[in-house]
Amino acid sequence: MKLTYLLDEVWRKYGHDEKVYGRIVYLISKYESIEDLSWNIVEQWLMDIDDEWRNVEELLKVKLGNADPQFGNDRGIYISVPYPHQLPKIPKIPNSKIPQEIPRGISFLDSDSPIPNSNTIPQITQDFLDFKEKNLKPGSFLKVKSRIDLFQRYSTEQNINTIQDISPQFLRDFRDIVQKLPKNRHNLEAETIQQLIEQNHPTISNHTAVEILGTVSMFIDFCCSEGYSLQPNLTKIFDLTKKIKSERSVRIPFSKDQLNRIFSTNETRLSDIWVPLIALYTGMRQSEILQLTKSDVQQMNGHWVFNINEENGKSVKTQSGKRIIPIHHFLLNRGILNLTSTSDRLFNEKQNIHTKGFDEFSKRFAKRLKTLNITANENQRLDFHSFRHTVRTALVEQNVPEIVIDSIMGHSPKGSTGLQVYTHSNLIQQKVNAIGKLDFSLNIGNIFRESTWL
Repeated sequence: MKLTYLLDEVWRKYGHDEKVYGRIVYLISKYESIEDLSWNIVEQWLMDIDDEWRNVEELLKVKLGNADPQFGNDRGIYISVPYPHQLPKIPKIPNSKIPQEIPRGISFLDSDSPIPNSNTIPQITQDFLDFKEKNLKPGSFLKVKSRIDLFQRYSTEQNINTIQDISPQFLRDFRDIVQKLPKNRHNLEAETIQQLIEQNHPTISNHTAVEILGTVSMFIDFCCSEGYSLQPNLTKIFDLTKKIKSERSVRIPFSKDQLNRIFSTNETRLSDIWVPLIALYTGMRQSEILQLTKSDVQQMNGHWVFNINEENGKSVKTQSGKRIIPIHHFLLNRGILNLTSTSDRLFNEKQNIHTKGFDEFSKRFAKRLKTLNITANENQRLDFHSFRHTVRTALVEQNVPEIVIDSIMGHSPKGSTGLQVYTHSNLIQQKVNAIGKLDFSLNIGNIFRESTWL
């Protein structure tokens, strides 16, 4: 198995130069006990080859400890290669049997031996995804996986099977294909990506295209960091796309009129009543609110607060997301402490086990905005996250210090290293004062019907 691995690595790195490949295989053939070696010796041998054959386009002088005078003299090249002393010598092969060239396609592997696929695109993309899965939250990982699956599918369709097959032209073609991809391509059927494009559906935005190509750039960088041989500066091919002005819409805060319309509807679910209200008076993210447990509603320094944490399987977007937020008197006066639930969480909303999102709630709120005809202008966007923009804007208008706003919103402190690294205070009293300044003068109508929320 070690010999199989060794020969595969040699073919992968030097198979494009028949003379160099033939001479390396000849050296390997001089030793018969490689299977008895430990893996670290085999790996060291490969690294030695890398060090000595940096430029395989030119036949550099090769340092071989056990010189083969005939091999060297016949070809006018000095050869004296040191090989690990643990390897036993075998009788010298007659000069007539030394391979002059090894034609492409000839395999030195036994017919019964499995051919290693360590440099195939499916294998390396899986290695990349395994690495990313350890460092990304589930929702972010699924986005990365979707983009890499697209790249792998296109590679297969173009008969690009190994990492060394990736060429500048292939990446240019992929870049152009990505910009023509239809929206919601996952819901469309076609045998190939080209056939998807030929269906003439509306295409993805430039922002989405940039995200796909950015992920593929990360994959290529990963390959380089893992030691795979690739042409330099391949990812610069995607720079042209990144320079195109993004078409992504800008999220904006709700207006006072829009807020009153949102909270004037008669809702029947606890979450549909309370989750938007909590967002408006805390700036919390949707997932942070829907993950709240009864024990997260606490008293601290004489104040009722929400404790946003990662306990009991909960997740936060960033480490700064773990924070304490005082509960506004508007919520207290309307009975938030009396909320009941059949589970440990405040709200019985189904959570996606893969993305950790709350898809059903998101769809209901989006439908609510659509029904109320709450829309934004071109290149603008209004959705649940607009509550955070509404709160931050209101705090800025009240001249609340930036460090307090960041602590409420769950953002990393901006400014000096001292603010970012050495500030460990929860700023409870400052946040109580800041939250107390939020006043949206809501006309909440009949949203609180006692039978629906007690």
